[in-house]
Amino acid sequence: MSGKPLQQILNLLPEEMVSLAKKELGHSCFPFVLHIPKLVNILEATPENLKTWLTQEEISLYHQYKLDKRKGEYLAGRICAKAALTDQESSTTTEQLPFSELTIVNDSSGRPVFSSHKQNLSMLDLSISHSNEYACAMISEDL
Repeated sequence: MSGKPLQQILNLLPEEMVSLAKKELGHSCFPFVLHIPKLVNILEATPENLKTWLTQEEISLYHQYKLDKRKGEYLAGRICAKAALTDQESSTTTEQLPFSELTIVNDSSGRPVFSSHKQNLSMLDLSISHSNEYACAMISEDL
């Protein structure tokens, strides 16, 4: 993904959190953190960006949430996961997928996993979390 929406996301990133996590966790882990209220403000200003960040399946799920707080957590968690994947892909020779071509679904146990028609991403472990005003995601590679 390139262009203004990604730059807006990167401007929300608490750099010190990610730098510390990368230093402590090593090269096979890719964390990403976002401040949820700032992300929601961007979405309210430019709602068309939702189609840039989420697939149609994810947008449908997003609209099913009734509470704005839960919508923000869902959106920020998905974007964190996709941004972490972009970071992981940039460290390898893997082609970077646009966010809109990468779906995050839950497996039978409720665990989030990447789904793509273009790449096999089953070797990646994904964790998404949110607390108060922050959402984060971390990817680790099966070694």
